[in-house]
Amino acid sequence: MDLWFEEFTFRGRPPSGVGSDLPSEFHLIIGRQVTSALDPSRHERELVGPLTPDQAAGMGLPLETVIEAINEVAVQDVIDLIAKVAALEAELTATRRALEQLRGAMEQARAGDIS
Repeated sequence: MDLWFEEFTFRGRPPSGVGSDLPSEFHLIIGRQVTSALDPSRHERELVGPLTPDQAAGMGLPLETVIEAINEVAVQDVIDLIAKVAALEAELTATRRALEQLRGAMEQARAGDIS
């Protein structure tokens, strides 16, 4: 069964003042892919939640685990974007070189026409 975080909302508390003595809270909505009860060959998207911190922890998803998973995905997204930028830069460099070669060929052709 595929499982993902559909929504994560963290409501922190101010460092001082009214409410600072209250614990930080969050809620989590989990998405999962389940087999359709009407058609076992189909899969459906199902949402569970919003879950309180205690409910999420009871499902094996304490805040630390949730944050770690979110960070892991975010870091992988950054790594993927860096690789994509590098590939685009390489493509741009190759295109610039090809353009310079074409300009050089055009200049040589023009020089040949003039002489």
